[in-house]
Amino acid sequence: MALLNEILCVYEKQSKVSNTELYEYLVNQGIIEAEEIEHKKTVGKAQKPYNTLKRKIRWQQQTLKTKRTSETTSKRG
Repeated sequence: MALLNEILCVYEKQSKVSNTELYEYLVNQGIIEAEEIEHKKTVGKAQKPYNTLKRKIRWQQQTLKTKRTSETTSKRG
């Protein structure tokens, strides 16, 4: 939940933020370690190397996007 709150803080300050800028902010705030941004581990049946932290951050971004869309829609109705 802390990661979601930190991402929300970034978007409250600035609505247009690149993923690179977001990762840098999270590192600078001590939320994540710089090495974690590039760390990949194998996942799935194919054991493909993947950055699970970036995936987690993108999921949090989508959660916020969905929440904002739903709040906007409910305000109109």
